[in-house]
Amino acid sequence: MKRLLSYSIFLLLLSCGASFSLPESYQKEKAGEKITHPYFDIGEHQLRATIEAYGHSFNGVLAIKTVTDNYRIALITDFGNTLFQFYYRRGEGWRVEYITEALDRKPLIRLLQRDFEDLLQADRYADKYTHNQEVAYVATEGKRKVYLFENQDKKIYKQENIKGSKHYTTFAAYYKAAGELSQIVIEHHTVPVKITLGVL
Repeated sequence: MKRLLSYSIFLLLLSCGASFSLPESYQKEKAGEKITHPYFDIGEHQLRATIEAYGHSFNGVLAIKTVTDNYRIALITDFGNTLFQFYYRRGEGWRVEYITEALDRKPLIRLLQRDFEDLLQADRYADKYTHNQEVAYVATEGKRKVYLFENQDKKIYKQENIKGSKHYTTFAAYYKAAGELSQIVIEHHTVPVKITLGVL
């Protein structure tokens, strides 16, 4: 009985996280604004990737090829070994074409696929909010909300993903002085996973 009570209290405390929302000072300016390719345009991209997951670290070059309705992603080590290769087609979903045994865990695969889908999503419709010079977009996608924050150069510099009341990922984008993307850091708040992507 004591064990059941302690588990119940633990689960209650675990589920009581602070919910994320925009400060009240933000005013809604426009509904249903289209945000196109917040991070990457259609084409081929190469990034220096470091994936830290559950106490392990994987490094290599992340190769991304995007077309209008599909994309292919592969993580290749500096020695040329493929760690994983995923394929996505809108309407069909994800397909794992290859994954090394060390990464072949369904929760990790789903997490990586969700992160890459968020990173590469071509179009998103969101409500636009402003406060002084700051601009934020809020997109509702099923049970989750996506908060996108825009800098003065009209570039998305932060993305907060919320499901229900749980804040589960933060995407932080860093830009060079010329406005070119230099790095994206994806940090998870519910599992020990962090992905750092540096543009090559």
